[in-house]
Amino acid sequence: MAVRLEHANLCVRGIEEMIRFLQTAFPEFRVRGEGISKDGTRWVHMGTDETYIALSQSRVKPAEHWTPYQGRPGVNHLAYEGVGLPALSGRSQG
Repeated sequence: MAVRLEHANLCVRGIEEMIRFLQTAFPEFRVRGEGISKDGTRWVHMGTDETYIALSQSRVKPAEHWTPYQGRPGVNHLAYEGVGLPALSGRSQG
């Protein structure tokens, strides 16, 4: 069996902004599900039938600004492969 990433879960401060970003970067992504967690925060699953990104609403502001690639714990980036960079550029400008 080949290993694949079924989903990633990110805690974000602005779910609506992240939805807009993901829909611009990945037009095939759609809201697969959404709801309210036991703690009262919103969650959204954005993706396709094969993979998705789970977004959870942050409840707190970080104690300090996080900068990637500085040796601290955290996600530096997620890399996706695809075609159509000119189309992506056009969607992000428009």
